[in-house]
Amino acid sequence: AAAASPRPVTAEYPPRRYWVETAWWRVLRFFADGSVAYALFNEEDGVDVSAAAVRRLGERRGDGGDGRGSRRRGDAPVACAGAYELRRGVVEADVAVPHGRLGFALALAHGDRGRFNRLVLERHTQEEASG
Repeated sequence: AAAASPRPVTAEYPPRRYWVETAWWRVLRFFADGSVAYALFNEEDGVDVSAAAVRRLGERRGDGGDGRGSRRRGDAPVACAGAYELRRGVVEADVAVPHGRLGFALALAHGDRGRFNRLVLERHTQEEASG
């Protein structure tokens, strides 16, 4: 018995390909008291990402009083609060997010503008909330 051949692609049944392209930004703001603010967002082309990050992170770390350490704008989370520690040239940050916890390990590095003014992401972890 001959195997059935696949249906040929015709003008009546063209292949459909869909994709969405977007850039996601993770931003961290560190404070002298050992706290850190974190936000994840995407923006359309042409938007000043630095200004968008400042809007989301605000002037200081936020705690919206919801027990999750996040400041809110309407129903959308804006920034989540956490803590960081600097040890041997590595910044380790732990942030509470609505769906669990995020961990970051960032190495201090030399940048174009001088020494130890750049952070390089070495490790990122995510723990889902139980329940």
